[in-house]
Amino acid sequence: MEQAIQINGVTKTFQSRVVLDDVSFSVPRGVVFALLGENGAGKTTLIRSMLGYHRVDSGQIQVLGMDPRREPLKIRQRVGYVSDSNEQYEW
Repeated sequence: MEQAIQINGVTKTFQSRVVLDDVSFSVPRGVVFALLGENGAGKTTLIRSMLGYHRVDSGQIQVLGMDPRREPLKIRQRVGYVSDSNEQYEW
């Protein structure tokens, strides 16, 4: 079955803080998936990495068969993301 999301060995650090540590999972197309965890667990960092807003230090990400490092705009055109922060709009 084709994967909608494929995450393999993803690690991301900010300065000396490890935010994502060797994260791996896959989500098949057509499956409803929830990313749950405590505050500070790395959920937003992972989502932003999947959309190409952050570059991971190591590992590979594919979303709908595309690499967010090479095709971030194509991914963003096909994926909806609503942040819990209001950094885009003041209202």
